Amino acid sequence: MSESEKQEIVAYASPSKAVVIVGIVVILLAPVAYFIAIAIKKDQFFSITLAVSMALVGVLFFSLRFWYGANVKKHLKEMERNSSSRKIYHDFRNGTKILGERMIVGERYLFCKGMGVAVDLQEIAEIRCETKGIKFIPMTEELTVRLNNRDKLTLCSMDYSSRSQYQIRMMADAIAKRSPDAEIKYK
Repeated sequence: MSESEKQEIVAYASPSKAVVIVGIVVILLAPVAYFIAIAIKKDQFFSITLAVSMALVGVLFFSLRFWYGANVKKHLKEMERNSSSRKIYHDFRNGTKILGERMIVGERYLFCKGMGVAVDLQEIAEIRCETKGIKFIPMTEELTVRLNNRDKLTLCSMDYSSRSQYQIRMMADAIAKRSPDAEIKYK
C-alpha cells in the first residue's frame, strides 16, 4: 500500500480538521475568559482556573485528530502484518458504504469515519447496540464492539430516536454478516 493510500484511510478515519480549529479557538479564548471572569467575579483563583481549564480543553480538541490518526496508523501496521496491504486498500475503496459513508464494511476490514477505527472483522468477538440515558430517559444510541483481545471500541454514537435505533441496528447487521463468530447484543 502506498503512502498516499494510507493517508487516504487515515484522513477518512480521523476526525475532521474542524476539530483542530475548534481547539485553536478555545485556546485563544482562554485569556479572554480570564479577563471577563476577573471583571465580573473579581476572584483571581476562579479566573485562573477557568482560563487553564479552557486551555486544557482546547489542547484536547487540538490533539484529538492527531491522536486518532496515530491510532489508525497503528492498526494499519498490524493489519499489514497479518495480510496483504492491497487487500486492506481494496476493502476500503470497494467495501459496502453504510449511511452515506459513515462506515465502510469490506470483505475483511471495517473502517469508521471520524472515529479512529480500522479493524479486522475476524477480531470482533461481540457487537453491542445500547441505548444510554439518564434515569430512564434515553439520550444516545451507541454501537460498540469488543475485540478478541478484550479491547472495546465505539464505532458510532447518535442522538436517541427511532430512526437512530434503526440505523445502529442496520450497521450492526452489516458487521455481523462479515463477522459470523461475533455475538450480537441489544440493550
